[in-house]
Amino acid sequence: MKQIAIALVVGSLLTFAVLTQGWGEAIAPPAAVGEITYGEKPGAAICTGTLVAPDLVVTAGHCLRHHEGGPPVDPATIRFSAGRNGDAVVAEAKGRESLFPQTVPQGEPSIAGDVGLLRLDHPLPGIAPLPFAEAEGVNLLVMVSYRRDDPHLPTVEPDCGILSTTPALFALTCPAVSGNSGAPLLVADGPGWAVAGVMVARDRRSGLIGSWAARPRLGLRTAVASSAAP
Repeated sequence: MKQIAIALVVGSLLTFAVLTQGWGEAIAPPAAVGEITYGEKPGAAICTGTLVAPDLVVTAGHCLRHHEGGPPVDPATIRFSAGRNGDAVVAEAKGRESLFPQTVPQGEPSIAGDVGLLRLDHPLPGIAPLPFAEAEGVNLLVMVSYRRDDPHLPTVEPDCGILSTTPALFALTCPAVSGNSGAPLLVADGPGWAVAGVMVARDRRSGLIGSWAARPRLGLRTAVASSAAP
């Protein structure tokens, strides 16, 4: 996995009526997926995040730091806009705390731990958080994301093929561009969706692999479950 390049995706109204699974069924897109921006007057940098508890957003860890492995960005300067579509948002909040509970298994590259949680300054009511999923036996995942070159507009890649799997990473066919960092890789979960992975890097090598997604591990799952517990 050498030469894997981390793609910091800290980067209009689009008709976005349905999200289409690669196998044909159309489902309304989850409002839990949203755009992450920075400061009162956001610049070019953006990321994507997903509400996984009423006040917790999962995203790439580097979206919450000044640089890879560096100190956290002041959470109060980070804004999460759930279900953003142009100027319309379902709900939004600023950050209150950044958490980095994902561990890197022995033998895996550092990107396996490049996942973070943004605790919001208040819960977002009326939005169903998405659960995590193992995605065992699944060949295709769906990525919902925001792009730096087309900010505020959700985009969908319905056919992210899984080329290989480790306990901590998916190697994917779909490319990643600036703004995609932190985007969820979704799998069908009954009538809705679950998060099987978090986009953390693009691969700059010439080959079939376009990007890498970190799989949610025990530390991350425990942090989210503990937050959601009454």
